[in-house]
Amino acid sequence: MRESLGLTPFEINLHQDWWSVVILIRQTQDTTEMGTFKTHLGISDGNGGAPQWIEALVDTGATYTVLPFSLLRELVGIQPNREVEFTLADGRKKVFPIGEARLYIEDREATNPVVFGEEGRYLIGATTLQILGLIPDTTNHKLIPAPELLI
Repeated sequence: MRESLGLTPFEINLHQDWWSVVILIRQTQDTTEMGTFKTHLGISDGNGGAPQWIEALVDTGATYTVLPFSLLRELVGIQPNREVEFTLADGRKKVFPIGEARLYIEDREATNPVVFGEEGRYLIGATTLQILGLIPDTTNHKLIPAPELLI
């Protein structure tokens, strides 16, 4: 279809909703060029156990935090409690299990939904940042407190 219209993928998606443009840009650019960065993340089952600390990529384009199935299930002991169908950046749909984990970033902690992802996927999504009241400072490669609004 793109070839028949004589448009590039960006031009086609520009005429759709803004979310499509974001997804296309995420597909075609290296994430390090987009100002993403890694930070330390603690994970526990929320039952008083010590958190397991890892390094994860802050990815505001991801709705949920995504961590490897083996880390969540075997090391931390979290069980999935539901399954959700997600649309991937390439347009495919795939079902992933979701559970609840206690997540720690710096001096903040809260229970968050986490996606049981593939091995090697360590992403901190927008939902976790919102729950913890943090926003990314991509210039200085760190998370900072978000202004709290009650409107």
